[in-house]
Formats: sequence, structure tokens, C-alpha cells
Amino acid sequence: MINNNVRVVGLLMLAFTIVFPLFAGGAGETSHETELTEPTVGEIPAVSPVETIHDNWLGDSAEGSWIISELDGSWFVSDHMGNKVDLRAYDRVVITSAGAVEALYLINGEEAIAGIGTSRSGIWPEDHTQKLPSVGSLARPNFEQIVALEPDLVLLNGMNADLVGQLAQMGIPALIHGPDTISAILNNTLVLGLFSDRVDKSVDLLMEKVEALNEISNRLSASPLELKGAFIYSVGPIMAFDSDTLAGEILKRIGVENIADGVIGESPILSSEYILAENPDFIFGAMSITSAEDIMNADPVIERTTAGLHGNLAIIPSSLILRPTPRIVDELENLYNQILQMK
Repeated sequence: MINNNVRVVGLLMLAFTIVFPLFAGGAGETSHETELTEPTVGEIPAVSPVETIHDNWLGDSAEGSWIISELDGSWFVSDHMGNKVDLRAYDRVVITSAGAVEALYLINGEEAIAGIGTSRSGIWPEDHTQKLPSVGSLARPNFEQIVALEPDLVLLNGMNADLVGQLAQMGIPALIHGPDTISAILNNTLVLGLFSDRVDKSVDLLMEKVEALNEISNRLSASPLELKGAFIYSVGPIMAFDSDTLAGEILKRIGVENIADGVIGESPILSSEYILAENPDFIFGAMSITSAEDIMNADPVIERTTAGLHGNLAIIPSSLILRPTPRIVDELENLYNQILQMK
């Protein structure tokens, strides 16, 4: 009989073989081609799932990825703030990261969820998540309610980082779940597969999303879009997401030139003169912007751009482009197909 650990090793190796080449390119690269090469993960001992993950795993190079490490024969997962927990399966996980909740449902790992933080915009799949015990909102979870659920692991979002120390005093391990790139989202989902004893499912999901990204990359190589656009999140002044955000990465991966990248600063402000000079083909709005009319009325010059003249203005739910969930790949596909109609 084949040892189950050996089977898991093979699955993880296949995942690394696919993911590493897809995301290992530098941020400045513009080519849409994907060259599959062997990842540098070293020798893989077929002993246990955790021993298949090495320190030079892709997670070390993707912003916000959890990092796998080993100390004296024990394996750990740490976040970007240095918080560390044992790398093993958990039975009662409280989560205040909507992206982690969605990822667990995607890999059938929801049985490990003991409670969640809630969101006004909802957390997919809402017909299931709305029935889960609540520990308050994602932004302001209640510490006492978290402890009352007797979790053996807590996954927090960046807004709740101050709770890690309080939980540690209660003997409850906690991590921050805050992947900032698509590659980091997929990396963390593999770890969630280990946390929920659903490694097989997490690898299947990873392969599915990578295949979708490869398909778009190949289509762009054959037929570049050659379009300009922006994701804006404020109209007074007009502010846009640059390529260092998930929304900006979406534009890059669908082959769109993000006009916000030409503006200096962490929160690019698009002036009237700049918008007119760049002449975007489309403008998408999110967060506080609720209608295409809000975008059109944000600045008189917008109606003189290609986006305004052709009505290429739309609202995209923030949860679809900013939430660190594998479902972001689905929205990327949807936006790509939507933008194709603008050519």
C-alpha cells in the first residue's frame, strides 16, 4: 500500500513545479510568456507533508506569504510580522480574514472553522458563512468571543494584529493572514490545506487557478490588449490603485497599462491634466465609489477620454479585487473577458 505521506509529497512537488515558474519573475517584467522550469526546492524526503516545504519555497519571495521553517526537527509557519505557529492540522480555527475563510471553503476545509469575523459585504459562500458563530466584525473582533470559542488556532487580518499578544497570553497561537499578491494567496492556501487536513484539495485548487492564469497569459502573448485603464477608489480627489496592490496586479496580469503607475507616491492622485494626457480606455471604480455616474462626474475631463466617450466606466465590488482569496483569479478572468469587449 502506498504511504499517504508519499502521495502528499508528490502532490506538493507538482504544485511547486507549476507555481514557482509562474510567479518567480521580477516585478518589472512585461512578458506574458510562462516558461516552466524546475523549482529550487532541493531534496524532498518522503517522510511527512511538512518536510516537503523548504525555506526557499516561493512564499519567501511573495509579499505577505506565510513562511515555512524548521527548528530541531519541528516545522513552523510564520507570518510577515514574525508570529509563529506549529505546522499541523487544527480542529477549531477562528478567522477574521475573509480571504482565509473563502479559501477554506474552496478546499472543503470548512469543518475546521469554529467562528469568523463578519463583513457588511458578506463572505462567500454566504448561505454557509452567515450560519457560523460570529466574533464581531472583521475590523473589530471581540477578544472575549474569540476565546469563548476555545480555538486551537486564530487567523487574523492585519487590522487585528494587536490581538496576537493577548491570545498568546491565553496560550492560543495566532497568525496574520495578509497576502498582498496572487502568488502569496495561492501559497497561503497550500498551508491552509495543511491546517485543515485538506492538502489534496488545496493542490487541486492551486493547479486550477494556475491553469487559468496561464491561459490568459498565452492569449495575451498571441493578442496583446494594448489598452490603458485604472482602478480608482476615491473621486475627491481621484485616487487609484497602483501595481503594488491586488487591484493593480489584476490589471498587469490581464495586459492593461495601469495609468496610476506613472504617478509618484503610495496613493496616486490622478489630476485632470494627467487623466487627459493618459486618455484611459476604461476606468473602474471600487470602495467608496458606488456608480458609473460617480466616475463620470468626478472630473469634467473624463467625458473627453476614450473611457468617457465610450461609456467604459464600471463599478467592481471591492471584495472581488481586494480580498486575498483564490476567487480573485475568477474575477481576473471575468474582467479580462469584459475588457476584451472594449477593443
